[in-house]
Amino acid sequence: LEAPLDLDGIRITLVDTAGVRDSDDRVERIGVERALRAVEESDITLWLGGSDEVPSAPRVLMVHAQADLVPVPPDEQRLATSVRTGMGLAHLREAIVKAAKEMLPPPDVPSF
Repeated sequence: LEAPLDLDGIRITLVDTAGVRDSDDRVERIGVERALRAVEESDITLWLGGSDEVPSAPRVLMVHAQADLVPVPPDEQRLATSVRTGMGLAHLREAIVKAAKEMLPPPDVPSF
């Protein structure tokens, strides 16, 4: 599932993938392989998985979904979010824009 966005003039494509886990199911394994490939190809990864499974990607934003139901453990550095209440979504958006801007050349540098 892909969704193109424009965040502060920066074009971003969000890609929602299968969860990354071990499975005996052939179809699910294919989905996991595609998810891992998407992480490798991404510029920014929003990671909702466990802290012990964080991929070695260049830019990973750790996200704790459903934080309205289950609070973020104090020892974890995650962006607490809730789609239901809207909690943390502005902070998540800011973090994505900040990470994207760090990758872009300064505005005064001409592009070729």
